[in-house]
Amino acid sequence: SYLIVIGIFILSIALIIIGTFFRTSVNPDYPLVFTDSNSNLMYITKSNNTKNDIVSSADAKIIYANNDTRYLLYVNNNALYLLDTTVGGEGTKIADAPIDYGFSAEDDYIYYVDNTNKLNIYNRKDEKIKTIDDKVTKVEIANAKYTLYSKDGVLYIGDLTEDENYKVNNEYQKVEINKANKLVLYSVKSSVGYDYYLYNIALNSNIKVLTNVNKIYAKNSDYTKFIYTKSVTVSQNLANITKSESGSKTLSTKE
Repeated sequence: SYLIVIGIFILSIALIIIGTFFRTSVNPDYPLVFTDSNSNLMYITKSNNTKNDIVSSADAKIIYANNDTRYLLYVNNNALYLLDTTVGGEGTKIADAPIDYGFSAEDDYIYYVDNTNKLNIYNRKDEKIKTIDDKVTKVEIANAKYTLYSKDGVLYIGDLTEDENYKVNNEYQKVEINKANKLVLYSVKSSVGYDYYLYNIALNSNIKVLTNVNKIYAKNSDYTKFIYTKSVTVSQNLANITKSESGSKTLSTKE
């Protein structure tokens, strides 16, 4: 029994060491970045409780990468910086006076709209910058293949690999792209709710798929099946209900 207790103790220690190794390998303890009471941008790690100063910034506007907290974007003195928290320092300056910025879905690219309304893509690996379009007011979606963006309410798509831009539609409310990067679903405000359109990227064509939608609750990946509510107009003849009432009445309902 004594040997069994010793064996269990040794096994427990081994499991703790292995678990710690895998936890830090799969989910590394990247530093936590925060703004302190003196408006200094700071970082701290679990293994080292010493606070480290990055930069003094009144409004850092921090945006973390989508897939981990190692990388982040922040603004200091109206300039955009990319920070690798494992390296420290103030990071890499990317642009001055950005209007809009963020990470692509895979975190390989950084998009930003500069102070002349040009949309640029910064490659985090080779640090090269590519200009996508001008007169851009907002970026909706960015991934390694496409960027969906607005030019004063007009929806455009930029192909990063082909260096081509296409107008999707003159107006839109919400937009998304499917995982296969082949279809774009977007909504346009209608007289009752929203109409939904499907844009085929390869064909550069639009088709209407839903009309007068209140809300979409679920959909499949190729946008052929939807669960949603919609508004309809129903006309009911009330002429013969009573002697004193005649005419018709319009009712609004939901399906």
